[in-house]
Amino acid sequence: MAEICFILSSFERGGITRSIIELSKELANYTSLEFAFFENRTSIDNSLIQGTSLQIPAPTYYFQKVFVGVKRYRAMSKYLNREKCKVLICADVSTSLLGWIFSIFHPKLKVIGSCHVGKRLLTFQDRLIIRFIFPRLSDVVVPSENVARELLGIQKRSVIKVIYNMLPLSACENPWPKPDLVEDFFLYFGRFSPEKNPLHFLNMALNDPKTKYVMCGEGPNLEYCKKFARDNNIENISFEGYQPANYVMSRAKLLILPSTTESFGISILEAWIQGIPILASCEAEGFSELASKVNTGTSMPLSRPILEWVTIAHLIANEPLSDDISRKVLDQFHPTSVILDWLKLLDISIHDEK
Repeated sequence: MAEICFILSSFERGGITRSIIELSKELANYTSLEFAFFENRTSIDNSLIQGTSLQIPAPTYYFQKVFVGVKRYRAMSKYLNREKCKVLICADVSTSLLGWIFSIFHPKLKVIGSCHVGKRLLTFQDRLIIRFIFPRLSDVVVPSENVARELLGIQKRSVIKVIYNMLPLSACENPWPKPDLVEDFFLYFGRFSPEKNPLHFLNMALNDPKTKYVMCGEGPNLEYCKKFARDNNIENISFEGYQPANYVMSRAKLLILPSTTESFGISILEAWIQGIPILASCEAEGFSELASKVNTGTSMPLSRPILEWVTIAHLIANEPLSDDISRKVLDQFHPTSVILDWLKLLDISIHDEK
């Protein structure tokens, strides 16, 4: 029986999914409980769960959008009746609504809702769920103080807990001093989606032809970005697809984060642990919050000219971070502290360890 079940909207490779996978692995190490995942797509990227003994229930089928809610509800109801889960951890706003519906028919079920995006990315439906459903959940978890403030601006009845997204343990094992760079390039690491603003990075490459620019990630705008690079003859750009963060960041000279909004940013912490400086947009609120905690980081408005971004990028890249920054990040954001926060929230005693 899986006592705790995570409900995900999808198993797409990205910061939130990676964080939840790592969280489940570490919780399984601390307790005798079993964990399961439930998501709404027909295919699961098995590379995300390699080396785990986690149960993966059969996913629901993704038909036309109008049927998605009904299909997910029916499949999840059957699963709950069979497995008798005690806790549902919902990965986003829409799955939090599903969790609340299930709790009506399973009164003993503890439902933990969450929101991982700022208010600028919330739809009208999301805001309704936050306003009317979140106060009815057992708990609500967000990854940053900024997101907590924004949710409380929508409604003030929920008790919102800030628990940082989970860093992979592999990201916390970087040796110091940092080895010599294998390559010399500027890095974009994240989803190819409008809020991540990958075109800004491409325009930097277009205006800085002597520097190598590398883009790692997947997402709906990937093919458009490749076409943009071809149409503009950007020869110093390389698309490397999805890559493990600690592999690609160990080779980079600078991480560029041109997001129009950013709630947390696992890649930010991973870069700092690797000793990689970051140039971010002022609009990336999560970066500003994290930078204030470790006293590092440079940001500038997206409205500034591209050539100014290029100039500042080269200045920052020539000043690698000290190992003191890496230690500060690990002191404040190490997975162990995140696990302790979750154990407390789930009311699991350390004495219940395996």
